[in-house]
Amino acid sequence: NKSDGTRNMIIAERDSILMEFDYSAFHIKLIANLINYPLPDNPHEYFGKQYLNKEILDQDDYDLSKAISFKVVYGGIDDDYAIIPFFKKVYEFRKKLYEEYKKNGFIRSIVFERPIGKGKNLPEHKLFNYLLQSYETEYNSVIIKRILNYLYNKETKLILYTYDSFLFNLNKH
Repeated sequence: NKSDGTRNMIIAERDSILMEFDYSAFHIKLIANLINYPLPDNPHEYFGKQYLNKEILDQDDYDLSKAISFKVVYGGIDDDYAIIPFFKKVYEFRKKLYEEYKKNGFIRSIVFERPIGKGKNLPEHKLFNYLLQSYETEYNSVIIKRILNYLYNKETKLILYTYDSFLFNLNKH
């Protein structure tokens, strides 16, 4: 939890500092990769300008944009947002994915091609969420392996992973 002080329990070792690397708009970028849609570096600002019909967003606008994006991605794509090209492609991808699921009884995960939804009767939005969550996990397992290989025999250590960030105990030396 970022707001209740829980993270204050994690303390750097002697001669070290804590450093966090956080993916910005990670799931949005994963989706963009799935649908082959180029996004700018800051998708929340990009979409916020479209949602709110503004050229400049303040912090409240930016936070609202993030909330709308995640609602649309994880829930349903309302008509108001279906006209945005990105979400139109997401909608089409979800429909195609669900057709494949209904035809085959499962879909395969993106990285490791593991079956998803086999023996279940998943609604479309849940199937998409499962695919996205498996993509994030599988993608990051590959990244973690690369990080651990790089850090092997180094004093800096990866000490915490959450779905979109990595926390390191970074040795000052």
